[in-house]
Amino acid sequence: MLVSASAQELPGPSQDLFNSPFYTCTRNFYVATNGSDSNPGTQASPWQHIWHADATPVRAGDCINVQPGSYDQGAVVTRGGNAPTPTGYVVYRCTQLNACVITACAGPDTSFYIATPNNVGPSFVVIDGFELAANSYCYYGSGITIGNAQFTNADGPDHIWVLNSIIHGYGQGGISTSQGEYFYFIHNTAYDNSRVTCDAQGSGISIWEPRPVPGYTPSGMDLTFAPPFHNVVRFNVTNNNAVTQCGTAAVPYDTDGNGIIMDSFKVTGYPHQTLVAFNVSYNNGGSGMHLVNSSNVTFANNTAFNNQIDPFNNGSIRWQIGVIAGDNNVIINNVAYGVPATTASDPRCQGTQPCSLTFIGAFLGASFGLGTDDNNVWHNNVSFIPGSSNGSENDMFDGDAGKFDCTMNRCSTDPLFVAPSSTTTLATSINDLGNFALQPGSPALGYAQPQSYLPPWTRDAGACDSSIAACPYPGPAVQSSSHHRPRH
Repeated sequence: MLVSASAQELPGPSQDLFNSPFYTCTRNFYVATNGSDSNPGTQASPWQHIWHADATPVRAGDCINVQPGSYDQGAVVTRGGNAPTPTGYVVYRCTQLNACVITACAGPDTSFYIATPNNVGPSFVVIDGFELAANSYCYYGSGITIGNAQFTNADGPDHIWVLNSIIHGYGQGGISTSQGEYFYFIHNTAYDNSRVTCDAQGSGISIWEPRPVPGYTPSGMDLTFAPPFHNVVRFNVTNNNAVTQCGTAAVPYDTDGNGIIMDSFKVTGYPHQTLVAFNVSYNNGGSGMHLVNSSNVTFANNTAFNNQIDPFNNGSIRWQIGVIAGDNNVIINNVAYGVPATTASDPRCQGTQPCSLTFIGAFLGASFGLGTDDNNVWHNNVSFIPGSSNGSENDMFDGDAGKFDCTMNRCSTDPLFVAPSSTTTLATSINDLGNFALQPGSPALGYAQPQSYLPPWTRDAGACDSSIAACPYPGPAVQSSSHHRPRH
């Protein structure tokens, strides 16, 4: 665990984690808006550009400390560390949580692009505590891109940590990966991404076609942090990510704009386990948590509310948490709450006839002709679709329905959130907040099935422990909303 095992954690950026990071700096360099790249990079004489650190070059144990302010360029990161140890990483860190704002949207002036010219590596890099606030919805723009943009069969970066960051306004995605493994995306907020890229649609957080590190023997933190998982997506908030400038009512071809997606693991034959846990995902155009053509993934203790609300998505059924053509996956302790359109006049229907948003479900397990869909486990989940007449399909759509036993899950049961988001359309502001804490008497209280890979304080289904009055914590996100640029 990165924080105290006894302390309940809130999804979104964590001041506690930021104050007590796992890494240790052996050399410190500094960047400030009033610096100069001809300076030595000391605290008294900082550099001006974040990318200058990669040209220095940096090495394992180096921390690039970025002072608060607004930066129009981030960095193409080609140099990393050498080991999964506290001093084995190259760290890019804002010196004050979410006070360093990078406004680049794509291309050479990217926020953080982690790849080398030959598309192999780098490894052992940490990004901690930034606000990545794109100044426009650039096509193919992502807040953090990990891997190669050419989609070649090269081995991608590994051991990449993205912590405590707020990522919004990117045309394709918030955090996007291709190839590689040992990805740790923890305590971030990704919202208002994926709006404009139509030929390579993205999502808030995406892991696509991971690959094992060739010839690598796990060591250090590989063996102590969240074993047996090689990838961890935990305590994030993903909301209002949607593909809104692509499909139409006449041609509804949108497929993504998900909160979180695990995509095409089976294409590369990826053998290792991935954990997606304690995330809150709401008001996304696509799924809250989406798995397609992937195996060995665990969805645990996530909360998904009012997702799949893009009317131009090409799906005829809409689910909050879905598994498509995946094997050996575990879906446990989650809360899925969908909000259907009750009539075609619902503004979310936007002229679609019939309006597919009337056919909303909690969970999906199916093959859709994409491959096998075997040995998936569904336990201790809570599902609810208010006001729907779809019967048992409210709880589970399609092929895994026979495996979704309502004696092992709480079906058609209101989880009694304190105050879920009142705005159910595709807004663009972080101020579209909900409180997904649980009321006294919630059927999710005490319903979580304990597991060795979950914190010992875990008692309740969903992402928000019953001791928490407001979830996710809105502080850093709301404070940062002043940096959000007007949209076209």
